[in-house]
Amino acid sequence: MSPDYKSSLFVMIDKMQREKPGWLLEFIDTDEASRLTAIPKETLITMRSRGGGPPFTRPAGTRLVRYIRVHIFDWMLSGGVKLNTADGGLIPMPRLAPEFTPIGPTESDG
Repeated sequence: MSPDYKSSLFVMIDKMQREKPGWLLEFIDTDEASRLTAIPKETLITMRSRGGGPPFTRPAGTRLVRYIRVHIFDWMLSGGVKLNTADGGLIPMPRLAPEFTPIGPTESDG
């Protein structure tokens, strides 16, 4: 993988966004998040309860869990891209979305 990987990734994302405006901002369920990340659904469920996974939302009064596609991409790329397994350096990736900030009460507000 070369440093050109970063530009080709953003070209691909830009192409999808042009073909289907709003694509990055769509809400997706856990099954789709699993397909997008290649992380088993059960692992995403565990990450939601223990922390460390991608940001998600749960609409008030429901048991539904949804992810926003752009947050999935940001989370997947948050550690940068390694050129190979022996490479200690990372190609940093710019964020696709603004910083995720939860709104409403938090556990520390208790």
